[in-house]
Amino acid sequence: MTKTVPPIPRMKRKAYAKELLALQHELVKLQAHMIGEGQKIAVIFEGRDAAGKDGTIKRIM
Repeated sequence: MTKTVPPIPRMKRKAYAKELLALQHELVKLQAHMIGEGQKIAVIFEGRDAAGKDGTIKRIM
């Protein structure tokens, strides 16, 4: 018997923008900490072709 997964409800634009900003702040704090410690991070992006991985990588860099 296959299980159906209920769809994830969409976030409101304001809530999405607020959450995205908070996550971006956390990423900047992580980057600053790792630079200060002289450490490196490997990040793996997984997804289908044309799924936006390239744009995401460019924004992070």
